[in-house]
Amino acid sequence: MNWTLEVVVVPVSDVDRAKAFYAGQLGFNVDHDTTIGDGARVGENRPSVPDPLDNVGFVFFTDPDGNGWAVQQISARGAA
Repeated sequence: MNWTLEVVVVPVSDVDRAKAFYAGQLGFNVDHDTTIGDGARVGENRPSVPDPLDNVGFVFFTDPDGNGWAVQQISARGAA
């Protein structure tokens, strides 16, 4: 069975600031930015396509709320 990480929920204190950080500074694509009942807002950002020649890639960053992140991309190339 092949498992993949599809969605990570990250609560933020300021959606506009988070959107500016993930899209503006990290280059994520903004897929959705929706206001739902009582002014609550949901955004969905997606990382850009990784370099296909990189077998193992890491991105380390701290978001505007101070959360530290390490994201690893592993290519299927060369898998047995």
